[in-house]
Amino acid sequence: YITQIKGRNGNINYFTVVRKITGDTANIFDPERRLWIWISQEDLLESSSGVVLLAEAASDAGEKDYILKRRQEKIVNSQIISISGILLIVLSFSIIKLFALLGKNAIPIVVFSLLSIFGVLLGIILIWYEDDRHNPKIKQICKSGKNINCNAILQSDAAKVGGTSWSVIGLSYFSGTLLSLFLHSIRGHIVLEFYAWLSFLATPFLFYSLYYQWRVAKQWCVLCLLVQGVLLLQIIIVVFGKWIQAKFGAGLMPEDILLALACYLLPFSALTACLPIIKRAKEAKLYKHDLT
Repeated sequence: YITQIKGRNGNINYFTVVRKITGDTANIFDPERRLWIWISQEDLLESSSGVVLLAEAASDAGEKDYILKRRQEKIVNSQIISISGILLIVLSFSIIKLFALLGKNAIPIVVFSLLSIFGVLLGIILIWYEDDRHNPKIKQICKSGKNINCNAILQSDAAKVGGTSWSVIGLSYFSGTLLSLFLHSIRGHIVLEFYAWLSFLATPFLFYSLYYQWRVAKQWCVLCLLVQGVLLLQIIIVVFGKWIQAKFGAGLMPEDILLALACYLLPFSALTACLPIIKRAKEAKLYKHDLT
């Protein structure tokens, strides 16, 4: 049950949850220390204001079709685990193939790829934030504070270009890089110059975003800064790895460019096509819930 207790200084009252009572002791949530503790029933009665909220379940209580929805949730979770396992196997295979082809020279490429994976995760979180910024889990990732406000950046006019959010572009960029590296590693022909030029082309966005947060919005987005950190680290790998050829296009074949472009267009097309459908489905579900 829920009850009201006095704080340690006696000046503030808090609501707490009494989870269990055993003998002369009670297990309650300490709202000041934010953890579960055991105290004597005597101390509980002494600190309690005497106000108690008890809840009793009615015969029709509970979520409709809970068992079916729970089963569907378990299926989705198992699918996510399976897909993650497959992706991990594919990634491991690609890394082994790279080391077999290039030896220790594969280390910068592997690090570059791992940074792209981190970029993909950040892109997913950014899109999740834009779609459901009031979600408690998202709020934990990007907490608001002094000069820190993801919402001020991600909901601003500068967060989109040509009607497409930078989050979608970023996720497409990192996903395309990862997919392209994987497919080129299978072919046994990786043209590092291509990824080097792409990294340099992404440099203006890095400075633009930093300038906008610093001088225009005067607020910082933690997730955006992490993305810029990934881009910066990839540029450092490109520069110190000397991936740029003296003559542009040296070693590049038409099929390499076509394959890479397809890798970038595929996730971008999928995201721009699917996200509006998902958003409309979510809104329809909310409207249906309000009407019922």
